[in-house]
Amino acid sequence: MASPVDDAFLAVRAALYWSTCRFRVLACSDLQFVQGSCDPFISVTVCFRNKQEVRKTRPRKRTVSPQYGDTFIFDVPDVENCLEGSEADGVGVGPAEVRIAVWHDSTGIGNVFMGELRLKLVDLGSELLNGHDAWYFLQPREEARVAKPALGALRLNIWYYRDHVFSSHKYNQLRNVLLDSPAVNPITSSAAYILGECVSNKVDAAQPLVRVFFQANKIVPLINKLADNEISKVQDAITLFRGTSLVSKCMDEFMKIAGLHYLHDTLKPILDEIFTERKPCEIDPLKLKDIEQLDGNIANLKRYVQKIFNAIVNSALVCPNVMCQVFCGLKQAAVRHFPDSKEVRYLVVSGFIFLRFFAPALMGPKQFELTTEAPDAQTARTLVLISKTIQSIGNVVGARKSQHPYKERYMMEIHREFMDSSNIEAVRNYLDVISSASRQHAKGIETPIVLKEGFMIKRARGMKKFGLKNFKKRFFCLTNESFTYAKKKGSSALCTIPIESIQAVERLEEDSFKMKNVS
Repeated sequence: MASPVDDAFLAVRAALYWSTCRFRVLACSDLQFVQGSCDPFISVTVCFRNKQEVRKTRPRKRTVSPQYGDTFIFDVPDVENCLEGSEADGVGVGPAEVRIAVWHDSTGIGNVFMGELRLKLVDLGSELLNGHDAWYFLQPREEARVAKPALGALRLNIWYYRDHVFSSHKYNQLRNVLLDSPAVNPITSSAAYILGECVSNKVDAAQPLVRVFFQANKIVPLINKLADNEISKVQDAITLFRGTSLVSKCMDEFMKIAGLHYLHDTLKPILDEIFTERKPCEIDPLKLKDIEQLDGNIANLKRYVQKIFNAIVNSALVCPNVMCQVFCGLKQAAVRHFPDSKEVRYLVVSGFIFLRFFAPALMGPKQFELTTEAPDAQTARTLVLISKTIQSIGNVVGARKSQHPYKERYMMEIHREFMDSSNIEAVRNYLDVISSASRQHAKGIETPIVLKEGFMIKRARGMKKFGLKNFKKRFFCLTNESFTYAKKKGSSALCTIPIESIQAVERLEEDSFKMKNVS
């Protein structure tokens, strides 16, 4: 058996109410080639009493000793039974089982099984709580374990957490200390900044900070102060916010929260069209089976990029007001620290709105709730090419040179199509509007956000207890402010119920309408 590596470890933190189990796949070694190649990825399946969940890593290309470091977190529904294998109400309950399988990623013959590992948490016993880190021999499938060929080894790291969540008022003192951070000078002495320095992963601090400050309507001063501090330490404007800092991660989380509805309004109709049509857009000659398809694919890609581009640059007036306030603060801070740079006013804003908002949403629409289905390989490639073009457009407005460097030669024609002076000017106008200090007709954060809408059957309050006339089809709309219904979509509301007036929601069966207490 291979010896463990020094930097692998297992951390366990125990408290009360909520339980999670964290598995970290670190590395594999001595894997076997499949038809002359090895592109391994890992699937982690956790089987609980009444359910199972699956997570996967990305494939690592052309290696028999891949390095992963991927972490997967699972909610543990029944801690005692999962860890102790006890019985509940006289019924035997098996402990949680973890199945880690290694697969060769192959589009031609399908994914090829390379070996697996099965663990029961109860078998680890107290070692799970004290720390567990080991190399395991990969095994064949359970039904094929008569002979045990050498399939390689897999390195696994497991974390187990139980977090205690108190009532909201218990956090008042901590919340107030954090909310005072924008008023602290220097900002590096504030609680929010210190929290960001205490964690190895900035996202762990950024997510709760953004939610706390956003709820308290203090997110703008926090980001402005953090950004001003980071800009003051940068020597070259071209490197602004390119690292993994607290303010950059706060901006990522902030734009997901404040701009999600704006993102859906801007991109979703076109993405729905791309998913429906599934037109080929591959323009890399090395990946094309038939080179005669190249011209048609280029035309398809140009059409989609043009639609996405137009949707973005024409959406400036509906960008959420709170995002515009943050962009305005970023631009003012950048201009103040780099007064001789003409491009910095565009560079600092485009670096967030294009590179860290629109481009990631195009690359992974499911993560931004723009689609519920995972794209197939062809559609995913189309989204990658569109995202690359949008990133290039965002980069060129802040570039010092008039010509944008091409990383891939096959993208040259697409870049030339969209990097002309009129498109660059349209992007700059868009950036000027969303970072303007005062904007008319802006769509503020107070604009109602549609949470759910569609047709349902409503029982009318007529004189008759039963009958078809008493049950009418109405278009219902639930927003963050009210619950309304109308005769059809777009019609004026027949009834509006403020959210604060809704005490409870319960699903009713048809027989429930016969009860006296249902009106």
